[in-house]
Amino acid sequence: MSKSKKKKNISHQATPLQHEQEQKTMPHHSTPMKWYEKMTSGWIPYVVFALLSLGIYSNTFNAQFALDDDIVICKNEYVLQGTKGMTDIFSKDLFDSFYKQMNTTAQLAGGRYRPLSVATFAIEQEFIGTRDNANFEQNIWDTNQNGIEDPSEDINKDGLFNDKDFRSKGFGMRHINNVLLYIASVSFLFLFLSNVVFKKNKLLAFIISLLFLAHPIHTEVVANVKSRDEIMSFLFMMLSLLLAHKYAIQKNFKFFNFIIHLVFMCTTF
Repeated sequence: MSKSKKKKNISHQATPLQHEQEQKTMPHHSTPMKWYEKMTSGWIPYVVFALLSLGIYSNTFNAQFALDDDIVICKNEYVLQGTKGMTDIFSKDLFDSFYKQMNTTAQLAGGRYRPLSVATFAIEQEFIGTRDNANFEQNIWDTNQNGIEDPSEDINKDGLFNDKDFRSKGFGMRHINNVLLYIASVSFLFLFLSNVVFKKNKLLAFIISLLFLAHPIHTEVVANVKSRDEIMSFLFMMLSLLLAHKYAIQKNFKFFNFIIHLVFMCTTF
């Protein structure tokens, strides 16, 4: 064989680097995702959480207020003032307005300081309609002030026209917001479990989140508007744990992340 032919053969032989590059460019036939892998990937789990929560708790959207709601929301003058009452909400006891109406002082040593959920009630009140105080006049139910008992003014559908109808106003929105916050709580629970506790078994994290979502013991918390403080406490605990884990992995102590983490920790009260 001539020297020229040998040179041609050598020049056509692929180098190891070229061979590796060719392998990378070749199409890979990956195995199809299993059904449970699809259920725990992308936005699918969060859509499932939302649909299931709405299916279970949509019957609360037409519910009215409970006893605790009456004290914390309906007859709380700071809530009824809307955003104007924020200063008092963040500086006074949870039951301060109630104690004033009862002409008494705090009955619990140390008081009850839970301003964040009450602040959300005040924001909602801006959309429902604000009032300067919790003293309801006799015809408070007469929203259009025509002096006639209109069927639409019997908000709680009890056949009576009184201050209870006014206090029931807007509670549908409050119940919807409770369910939305519950969906967010379950979603962040799944994020924490799937990224921290069960990184290699997202299906287990998904199942645990579903059990948490559908557990009957949470019915009272979601259905009772006043119990929003418990939902928000759990929500911010999950956010705090996620941020703490992020810092532990990245070891990047940025001031902004520190402030956000601190805020989430503080709001768990």
